[in-house]
Amino acid sequence: MQFADIILPLNIAKPLTYGVPIQWQETIKPGMRVEVSMGKNKVYSGIVWKIHNDTPAAYQVKPIRNLVDDEPILTKEQMMLWDWVADYYMASLGEVMQAALPAYLKLMNEALLIWDAEDDAPLPDYLSDDAYIVAEALSIRKKLTIAEIRMLLEERNTTKAVQEVLNTELAIVREQLEERFKPKKDEIVLLNEKYNQEKELNELVESLQRAPKQLQVLLTYFQFPKNSYPLSSSLLLKKAKASRSQLMALVEKKVFNLEKIEVDRLQFVKDKSLIKPELSEVQQVALTEIQEAWQQQQVVLLHGITGSGKTLIYVQLIADTIAQGKQVLFLLPEIALTTQLVMRLRSYFGEELGVYHSKFSNNERVEIWNKVKEGQYKVIVGARSAVWLPFQHLDKVIIDEEHEFSYKQYDPAPRFHARDLAIFLAHLHAAKVLLGSATPSIESTYNAEKKKYGYVRLNKRYRDVSLPTIELVKASMTQASLSSILTTPLLEEIQNTLKQG
Repeated sequence: MQFADIILPLNIAKPLTYGVPIQWQETIKPGMRVEVSMGKNKVYSGIVWKIHNDTPAAYQVKPIRNLVDDEPILTKEQMMLWDWVADYYMASLGEVMQAALPAYLKLMNEALLIWDAEDDAPLPDYLSDDAYIVAEALSIRKKLTIAEIRMLLEERNTTKAVQEVLNTELAIVREQLEERFKPKKDEIVLLNEKYNQEKELNELVESLQRAPKQLQVLLTYFQFPKNSYPLSSSLLLKKAKASRSQLMALVEKKVFNLEKIEVDRLQFVKDKSLIKPELSEVQQVALTEIQEAWQQQQVVLLHGITGSGKTLIYVQLIADTIAQGKQVLFLLPEIALTTQLVMRLRSYFGEELGVYHSKFSNNERVEIWNKVKEGQYKVIVGARSAVWLPFQHLDKVIIDEEHEFSYKQYDPAPRFHARDLAIFLAHLHAAKVLLGSATPSIESTYNAEKKKYGYVRLNKRYRDVSLPTIELVKASMTQASLSSILTTPLLEEIQNTLKQG
């Protein structure tokens, strides 16, 4: 018999082993999510980590209840990365899973109340009003979640009412798994095909002369260019300055049909006039040195002074990688920096650029995860959590401000350093790494000196802009009556700068 090691979202040192039922032995794969039982009624989702024939000696093997996925949600490289993180940072695989997976890919338990009596079984007259409402609804619906019961009772006495119903033995409680990722849906407007004929359309326009608002909705529909279809109902009504009742009147007349379709939460306006990066002579030399250093070492440290134009070098490397159909991970230490840089990078890479950090909603994070896995995003810009994404063709990893402490996660476990994690991720994909900093970390500088990393110096500012002059001012010159910080020379220089615009 086949067995599968399953990672659960629990603080356990090793995965638990479950039996693989015969009907799934040909289809189950490592990296897929499955349902497993923990206790009499508790159900959890876990990830299959390993399939083998080694019967555990210490405990009874339980069967897998159900398959959640048709295909693995994790890549082979991700699973190798998780193993390394658990070992190197002394964490359980369950803790790594908690950190790495978007919340909505971790299925949650939802208690389910199920009708367990004859359809026409009478309801006891001794039930309280709240319990009677629950029992009556259950006899009709046959099953209710605890969340639905809370809504039914308007949050009052839910636990007591449920317990009363259970005591009647008319219902039982089971645990089910709740898929929390909900695709975004939009309502679209479709024109009845018969009105694609000129004669029928003219007759329709004539018949709507006495309903000017409905006619306005129809004419507005035709104002949109063909590449705008399918057209959302909300956009049509906004452009037509009409109400929903006027649209529904056209639906009743079978002029339009309404349908719900899944749409992307991460849409943005496409810009066909993308900018091409232009490097200065100094930047071009640095780029060439980086590429030559990659011939010898996997990791290269780019030591560039502030304002030297490291970002343009990154952009050129990303553009070259995308041209080869491969992916780039661009790490930044702070979300604030991510936001500032994304607008600039959008002008270079358009819809091939994805962004990933903790400020996105749970649904958006799942969509980004899927787009990276499917290869729609060629470059991902993000904070440290972006290292967990399921890259398929990762070729370059760029880590800007590599010295920053923000790359470290202190709590909860795993307590990892995203820079080091990204370097190991690149190793798994045979990708190249560029570390960028104006003030490199001690460990990166040491690795460069020992020739473990390549080293490239960029010591001229972009377009030869001069470095700012720095002057030390004695604390005794502080104007204590005005401020404990603003000195007289500082105030004078601020005034001079403002005068110069």
